[in-house]
Amino acid sequence: IITALQRAGIRLAVEERNVMNTKENEKHDEAMHQREVLLRVKTLRKVELFASLTDTELNALAERLRFSPFAKGNIITKQGDERSHWLYIVINGEAEVYLETPNGGRRTVRTLASGSFFGEMGLMTGAPRAASVIAKTDVECYRLDKEVFEDILRARPTIVEEITHILVTRQAE
Repeated sequence: IITALQRAGIRLAVEERNVMNTKENEKHDEAMHQREVLLRVKTLRKVELFASLTDTELNALAERLRFSPFAKGNIITKQGDERSHWLYIVINGEAEVYLETPNGGRRTVRTLASGSFFGEMGLMTGAPRAASVIAKTDVECYRLDKEVFEDILRARPTIVEEITHILVTRQAE
């Protein structure tokens, strides 16, 4: 094929590329990690559940959060699920909390935006999910696992009273 093209006087287009190399090293990786931890701490400070934590406690918590993205329309948690004992903190996007009715419909309870959290009841009590949560837009969350949360409670038992107050308020809603 190349010979036939050359015979006909047709030249092949030469692909042009620019290659940029970034030299990443441990120092760069550590700087990126610290930037992410600071962003997480800033987010945690906005969450009423963690308002009483010290900077040291917030840093320790931020180190152990997991980034959890969801696409628009994804079910984040399902009403009645007994296995997912995680607390989610919304950092970007919107999610809708709804209850599934016995006739197969659903009733919206609230809309969650940046700084909102959900899943604290299952995390604290081990009870099945009381409501479903669906991503209204693309949603980015931080997920706090039960083991991490238990470590926080052991280190600072007084936080249980604050969480209990929040649980009672949400249960009433």
